[in-house]
Amino acid sequence: MSSGLKNVVIIGAGLGGTNAIEAIEHVLPATHRMVVITENEYAYFPLAALRAATVPGWEEKVLGDVNTLFPKGSRHVVLPGTKVLELKEHSVKVDKVRPGFEEEIAFDQLVYATGSTYAFPFRTCDRSKTSSEVQVLFRTFQAAIKKAESILIVGGGGSGVEFAGEIAAQYKGHKKITLAHTGALPLVNTGWKEKVGRNVQRQLKDMNVVIEPSSKVNTKGLSNGPIDRQLFDLSNGRTVEADFLIVAHGIKPRTELMRTFLPKALDRDGFVRVKPTLQVVSADGSLDHLFAVGDVNDADPTKQAVWADAHGPVVAANIAALASGRAPNKTYTSGTRLGVFSLGPSGGAGQIYFGWVAGARLTTMIKSKVLFTDEFKKNWNK
Repeated sequence: MSSGLKNVVIIGAGLGGTNAIEAIEHVLPATHRMVVITENEYAYFPLAALRAATVPGWEEKVLGDVNTLFPKGSRHVVLPGTKVLELKEHSVKVDKVRPGFEEEIAFDQLVYATGSTYAFPFRTCDRSKTSSEVQVLFRTFQAAIKKAESILIVGGGGSGVEFAGEIAAQYKGHKKITLAHTGALPLVNTGWKEKVGRNVQRQLKDMNVVIEPSSKVNTKGLSNGPIDRQLFDLSNGRTVEADFLIVAHGIKPRTELMRTFLPKALDRDGFVRVKPTLQVVSADGSLDHLFAVGDVNDADPTKQAVWADAHGPVVAANIAALASGRAPNKTYTSGTRLGVFSLGPSGGAGQIYFGWVAGARLTTMIKSKVLFTDEFKKNWNK
């Protein structure tokens, strides 16, 4: 069945995909529509996932109804619970037929926004689950943390320090929490200012978190969650006993479709290579109608929500140009590191504009108190 409209297919409705969708919606000509294909039956908000894994009631704040992405009556379409099986130059093959669509969906432009893989609760682990089932996973994780006596968190980047802060804030000294990381200070190995790392370390120590710097830990074969109580040897010569483990590193781009379609489009780490216009790199420019945004592309040295936000307007302007028969000319340049790290609902630190370092009070105002969940719910309840 044909709608008479030309398709702009978006694969993925995570942070990067959603930001692109919102930007495209404002500039796309009436001759085109977006077809959003997402494996999940729900929208997931990873920025608040660590609190949702720790604090009862918060599991409801990180999930939204994917069907509310567009207002009623919109020409744009969402296909939830749908998996793309194959990417081709001008079409995608999906795993099921939806009303108005065949198994192969043609497109004029495509946005590859498949995001990244990361262990639960940093990302959802089973994309076949319903929103209610994912809430049960969070409640189970909350109960396991409550039962745990000694928690080992491995990784001193943003995920590790924020998880340590959430648990410490919730249990206020009633659990032994150890943060083991390879740097001299938290966050510094991932490119943040030493002053930010010192601020975060001081706050975590004030929250009774034990910091083990310059420490590698062998966690092979173990998953996030409760474990049999065991002694871990740290590379700094110390040991930590734990009955709960959180591995807060190891993010990987979800580029299987692109790897099968065009392996040369990926860099050595598996990220999609893009031009400054965020178009997928191809030898002859034949794939200039394909774009990649968010965690999956190589446009930024590390992955931050603030940078994924900035991808959207660039892609939107360039897709609108192509749809109108013009050459895309809006470009993206990765900016300086901007970000704040919450340490529970009333703490944290970060690096903001002009290189200023934000402390606990400002970070609480910007992020820590509600973790942007009000904006998330607004976006997914149109």
